[in-house]
Amino acid sequence: MKKFYLFTSFSIFLFAILWNGLVHMVILKEFNESVAYLRRVNQNEFFSLALLMTALIAFLFSCSFLKWKKKDTVREDFAHILFFSSLAGVLVDLNQWILYPIPAKTILLWFLFSILEFTVYQQIANFYYKKWIR
Repeated sequence: MKKFYLFTSFSIFLFAILWNGLVHMVILKEFNESVAYLRRVNQNEFFSLALLMTALIAFLFSCSFLKWKKKDTVREDFAHILFFSSLAGVLVDLNQWILYPIPAKTILLWFLFSILEFTVYQQIANFYYKKWIR
């Protein structure tokens, strides 16, 4: 069980770093620049905290994955992806839209890319689940 949490969380963490770099610095660069004026000027000072948050999300996803896994079905996987995406979407994306003057299209794109991101997380977790748990 410890192997599952360690390898799954670490793999998701690495993927998240690469994915978010690709999505936010390349694919959605134009949309993210539209909200650049809202960012902290000392953003680099929070880099360690951002990495810690990413690691925590990776671990929480790994934990929730095992709690959702009952019959190892595609339907179960889909439900977990939707649950985690919706949770993140409400806590992060929708909350940002409520607090700041961010275009709704930007929020929608962030949310859609998070669904793709959590789909890959699910596949990573499934890989380690089949390797060590099942």
